Amino acid sequence: MDTANTLLSFLTGLVGLLTALQAYGGLRKKIAFRVQLDAPVVPHEARGLVKLSLLQDGQELPRVSQVLLRVENTSLFDIERGDFQERLGFTFPGRTVVGVSVTEGASRERVGRELHFSGDQLWLPEMQLNRRDHIKLLVLVTGEGNEVEARGHIAGGTVVRDNRRRDSRRRWPLAVGACLVVLSVVALFVPGLGRGRTAEAAGPCAAGRLKITGSSAFSQVAEELAEEYRAVCPEAQVEIEPTGSLDGLRGLEELGGSDADPSGRISVSDGPAASGFHLNGHPVGVAIFSVVVNQGTGVHDLTLDQIRGVYSGKWTNWNQLGGNNQRISVVSRGSESGTRRVFENKVLGGVEPAVSSDDCDRRDRSPRAAVLRCERGGTGKLLTEINGNPGAVGYTEMSSAHRYPNVSPVQIEGRDPAIEPIRQGAYPYWTVEYFYTYGTPEEDSRAGAFLAWTNTDTAKNILRSYGYVPCVDRDTDLTESLCRPESEKPDPGQEAQGAQGEE
Repeated sequence: MDTANTLLSFLTGLVGLLTALQAYGGLRKKIAFRVQLDAPVVPHEARGLVKLSLLQDGQELPRVSQVLLRVENTSLFDIERGDFQERLGFTFPGRTVVGVSVTEGASRERVGRELHFSGDQLWLPEMQLNRRDHIKLLVLVTGEGNEVEARGHIAGGTVVRDNRRRDSRRRWPLAVGACLVVLSVVALFVPGLGRGRTAEAAGPCAAGRLKITGSSAFSQVAEELAEEYRAVCPEAQVEIEPTGSLDGLRGLEELGGSDADPSGRISVSDGPAASGFHLNGHPVGVAIFSVVVNQGTGVHDLTLDQIRGVYSGKWTNWNQLGGNNQRISVVSRGSESGTRRVFENKVLGGVEPAVSSDDCDRRDRSPRAAVLRCERGGTGKLLTEINGNPGAVGYTEMSSAHRYPNVSPVQIEGRDPAIEPIRQGAYPYWTVEYFYTYGTPEEDSRAGAFLAWTNTDTAKNILRSYGYVPCVDRDTDLTESLCRPESEKPDPGQEAQGAQGEE
């Protein structure tokens, strides 16, 4: 009897303990965020001693503050990407987010590429956070306000604020001392931030009109490069025309074969030109691409076989691949696209199927087609379509996807689209971005002067801010490995895996 009473008491106490743990969240998944710093870039106490101006697109930003956020998995369980039923996000009422840098933590590189901000809001991608994993976000904001609000939903869990107090008086000297470092770090991550007209020239400027055609995926980078180049060479008129890689190469070759002067033309190509072109290539950097889906698909990782099955019509609903009950809608680029060419060569291992849909929602062009597939001209139009179609899948270069809140990159064979997996030969969807000229331009020609300027730190900062890895950058030289022309490469080695096939 005593034993039974003892056992009953033990079980009663255990149930009470478990109930208490459950009530306090001990048995739930939990993400806690803490505002570690929220202060002006130049504190009020230092405004008579320090004067800093932060520029964006040549305009001074008013009332700039820096907010340091720590986001941590404080529960007893790992949090998977699939646990996020609503993206984790932050709102800064009364303020505008102008830049974000992921300064430390789990999956830092991927989170930095895939986060999205607009107005007073910042969204983080779905991410794996193991127990006690954390990330830190340095957020640059303008405007009046001092509140930070979180939102998001985790299956079987919660998002809470950690209100541990901090001694703000001790942080003012740190903020003053760190503000220059903060600005330099954020400038690497935010396109156009803090550069203004401080770009350096690498050689003689060439007056006159320079036309840059080709890759639409690279067009935003080209626009910003052109803007900064004009700042140091005001007599240069640079025009960007995103024709698609293939059409750009064809136009350049036709121009060179005519009586016109080709020294005012550069064409940008996603990957090296085919052997039939007689053009001079200048490798710029490693371009990283990704298969992307609408978040409504519920998928985060696909194998090569699964991707090929989607494009062959083997799979027609995402629930066949562990996702949600959504019909698969393939959104593609036209045949002129370099991004598509790289996708077909590196991922698909063949050509895409024919177009069966005009509206990306029904097989209105070919009712009996195995694949519901449409095409959109240009990276922006493709991503806009995927953003609004809950079953859509497509592909893009990495720097564009984060601007669309419903679009998420997926892993391929469990690997993120990043430079290290590419170096290891473990991630296939990448290529080298090239500038092409007709012949070798003179150094003082319009094309030659611009190409020389692209070797400056200003130009490379722009490339890095859009997710490109410069072929030559500080202590890194990829010209003998990833950026080496295909025609000069020996038999495939460890670093060249995934780069095979004609691009």
